[in-house]
Amino acid sequence: MVVLAAIPLLQPAVLVLIGPAPQGSPRAAVLLGSPRFELFVGIAISGLAAMGLGLMISALVRNGDKAVTLLPLILVPQLVLTSPQLSIYNKPGLAQVADVASAQWGYAIFASTIDANQLVDDAQVGPGPSQFDKRGRWNHDTRAWLTDAGWLIGLVTVELAVTAVLLRRRDPSSLLN
Repeated sequence: MVVLAAIPLLQPAVLVLIGPAPQGSPRAAVLLGSPRFELFVGIAISGLAAMGLGLMISALVRNGDKAVTLLPLILVPQLVLTSPQLSIYNKPGLAQVADVASAQWGYAIFASTIDANQLVDDAQVGPGPSQFDKRGRWNHDTRAWLTDAGWLIGLVTVELAVTAVLLRRRDPSSLLN
């Protein structure tokens, strides 16, 4: 687990150093003082949530072929439920399912840090909504950022707990202890 967690903690360091280079850093951090450090923390938590989901899928199936078959069934809905352009939040059922999509919260924490609502508003051409996010998850404030981070940490916790239960059920020796 520690070895696996190192990867989602190293990748954001590289992404935060290289990714914003052409555009520059966001104007201001929401909570952690440095916009780049805040991006690093948000991406790292999102990476841990993705790792937790992968571990849960691995514990759910018996072999790699089944896991690979499940990947598109899990990842495509994650992408769909994350897309702000699809306006799924006013559709019954989809809004609730979107709340448990870690990709959606990862997108939200990133959007909160970079102040995506303001970027969308600045880029607005013609009539239409000036914000994709009407629920406040992208707001450039401490409450939104902590809510996004809290959901991600909660999802990681649930994913790892489910993984532990699934692995314990699979291991017959754990029944003797």
